[in-house]
Amino acid sequence: MQSPSLSCSPIGYFYTSEKERYSLPKQAGLFKNNKGKIILNRHQNFEQALHDLAGFNKIWVIFWFHRNHHWKPKVLTPHGPPKRGLFATRSPHRPNPLGLSCLEITGVSQLEIDVINHDLLDGTPILDIKPYIEYVDAWTDTQQGWLEACKKRIPHPIIWEEEALTQVSYLNNLCSFNFQEEINFRLATHPYPSSNNRILHCKDNDYLLAYKAWRFFYKITLPSIHVIKISTGYDRETIKGEKKSVWNDVDIHREFLKKFNLSGL
Repeated sequence: MQSPSLSCSPIGYFYTSEKERYSLPKQAGLFKNNKGKIILNRHQNFEQALHDLAGFNKIWVIFWFHRNHHWKPKVLTPHGPPKRGLFATRSPHRPNPLGLSCLEITGVSQLEIDVINHDLLDGTPILDIKPYIEYVDAWTDTQQGWLEACKKRIPHPIIWEEEALTQVSYLNNLCSFNFQEEINFRLATHPYPSSNNRILHCKDNDYLLAYKAWRFFYKITLPSIHVIKISTGYDRETIKGEKKSVWNDVDIHREFLKKFNLSGL
């Protein structure tokens, strides 16, 4: 007899500085070296359940895609068209929004597990944790279906044209943040539009990547990606101070526009 429904409860939650989906790697293990922490619930004997985990350096984490409320039978993947059957992808838009990631442990203490190279958002509910076991989890002689062709063309070399390179160097200094490194990471593996990655196909081989309030224009000429220029994503009213910004960085955008004699003021 089939059960009409199943239920489960979080054993803890994931904490990280990354709160936007587009800022995360599309898969764990892509070596962005981003940090996170699993904190398990108190008063459930999870301290004992964590005994002996410190001897492992990787874990499987089963979690809940808490920001997704619908699913799609076919999805556009970050590798580009055509759309693929959901069960042949790792899209987060699933009938039951369950996620599975292999994360690298950097520390275990009390009810906390520190990890790196993750793909989870801040506040993600954690459902279960299991150790990664090499002799049963590491398979090498496997078929990769439609991904076989994609593996041959990534990571893409990223080339910054002169205008974009000048702009990003100025922006890095202005914000004390390495925008070039962040954009390189995102475009090298997933330069095509897909769910929540804030990439727009403009025309032909021209694309636009939105990162926070900035816009990066680039051209795909496989195998390379050419970043052409950078622009503000704010409209004229926001730049003039007539509308508020959630990023609280309008002054920086004004300086950028003045420096490169761009419209917007």
